[in-house]
Amino acid sequence: MSYIDELTNRVMLELAEIMLYCTTCEFQVRELFKVANCIFDRDEFFAVVDAFTIFKHNMENLETLLDQLESQVSMLQIVTLKSMVNGLRGDYTKLLEILAVADNRIEADKIDFDGAELLGDLIDKIDYDIVDFDSFHDAHDSAYFVPYLVAVDDVAHDPRYGNLSVLMVALFKTKREAYTYALKNGISRDRVWGVN
Repeated sequence: MSYIDELTNRVMLELAEIMLYCTTCEFQVRELFKVANCIFDRDEFFAVVDAFTIFKHNMENLETLLDQLESQVSMLQIVTLKSMVNGLRGDYTKLLEILAVADNRIEADKIDFDGAELLGDLIDKIDYDIVDFDSFHDAHDSAYFVPYLVAVDDVAHDPRYGNLSVLMVALFKTKREAYTYALKNGISRDRVWGVN
């Protein structure tokens, strides 16, 4: 076995291991996104979104490079793979630190319990990746709200959320305003929620 073959095998084993960790990490972060509004302040929230976006972009680039590899790998490809693995490891580590902060805040009861209860009800009824920070945060000050989904390809999708489907919250003072909004936008009356 040549030196390049040995090096390729080591890098590929390392790559398989990091991809397994990354897949698990991605799942955990996606679960965190469903309630991140209740754990982080606005700046922290968008720092988490940015860290995940970078991580996901680098992971997709690595997967693309792997798809392009042929049976005979060059030294340049090995060096590129190793560099990308190291970068992904840094991205992964940053996300693990964020998950640890979230766990610590949950354990210390430093979260928005009212918001968490509300999101707990929504999680079972609407399939979304992340909740818009600003619209959800303001929902506490409203009597009624109507949650609606903004898909990635929708014009209203905020690019800060990358490839995540975003749950938005339209706020209203009266039930009638909320029902009228739902009716105009083809949203079921069942999606009109009262706050407390």
